[in-house]
Amino acid sequence: MGPVYGVVSPDFVPAEGNLLHGGDLLAYAHGISAREVSRDVLARQHGLRRVLDLLHRLSAGGLGLPPGFVPFAGVSTPLHVFIGYLVFDAWIANQDRHGENWGVVLMPSQRQTYLAPAFDHGAAMGRSLLDRERHERMRTRDRGRDVAAFCGRARSGFYPNDADERSRTKPMTEVCAVASAYAPDAMRAWLGRLCAIESAQIDATIERMPADVMTPIARAFTAQLLKVNRTRLLETQMGDV
Repeated sequence: MGPVYGVVSPDFVPAEGNLLHGGDLLAYAHGISAREVSRDVLARQHGLRRVLDLLHRLSAGGLGLPPGFVPFAGVSTPLHVFIGYLVFDAWIANQDRHGENWGVVLMPSQRQTYLAPAFDHGAAMGRSLLDRERHERMRTRDRGRDVAAFCGRARSGFYPNDADERSRTKPMTEVCAVASAYAPDAMRAWLGRLCAIESAQIDATIERMPADVMTPIARAFTAQLLKVNRTRLLETQMGDV
């Protein structure tokens, strides 16, 4: 049996702390009991504007920044930091930011509550694709099938506020457009950070992956995905904010 690869990360919740997931926060804020509605109905309550409104209120009410986070121009509140999470998700095509993949950490003994660091980015960068599809998408002349088209179909973990059983989650670019309306200075600041990342840095980072973990095709596809999404974000959002 060959090696089994995985990821081990530190527990960001202190021993005396508790993680309260975003979906539970939303349910409590809107008077919804998880015992009285189905899991699917509860998942569709994860509306983008609901989340941003809630984080705006919590930020104004004293919610703290993630431990170790250093504020910078345009980014000084938990809402601003969360917008950075959304930009990062859109860049790496993480489609899994549902209500259990963000939250706040409660520290009862210290009477402190703060936004949890970003976590669970496993469903990103086309990780489930096989190399033959990656290769085909990089070589095709069909614009409905290429890497840019693949990136354009990425959807977030957020529903419209009036979601029903047939509703789909919002596209990544729409998520960032809505977020920019809530905090344009924060969106501009995060996009500035993204703009400072050069293509050569993307290539150099991916090249550090061991050959037995990432194939040459996977490396090339991932680099192209990151560059395409970077361009799309900067072109579509910088003008909006």
